[in-house]
Amino acid sequence: METRALINSSQWDLNTVVERVGNYNGLVVPAHIDADVNSILSQLGFLPDKPHFPILGISAGLDVNSWLKKHPEFQDRALLRASDAHYLNDLGKGFSIINVEKPLVQELLLAAKGVGRRHIEI
Repeated sequence: METRALINSSQWDLNTVVERVGNYNGLVVPAHIDADVNSILSQLGFLPDKPHFPILGISAGLDVNSWLKKHPEFQDRALLRASDAHYLNDLGKGFSIINVEKPLVQELLLAAKGVGRRHIEI
């Protein structure tokens, strides 16, 4: 059995994962939160207050305006559209334009807040 497969569950809880990633100056972005399966919302039924996620990932084909009407609690959250590709042909089907001054996690966080000319376009 593959011991490092991504389909296996983690021995760490969500807070531990976020803390460990933060220890390496990383950022946890929950993927495709709009998905009916395999998303933090579908698994927990809600997005916990803690840990706080400054950026939330959405699916490539999501109609954001319609989804936000159903989920107004995410209206003021920074969203990041991505392919979440599992096959080569799916690469690039979803993307965001991220305007930052430097390619740093801290800059991504500033873009999520819309600081200066930094921003994320979905």
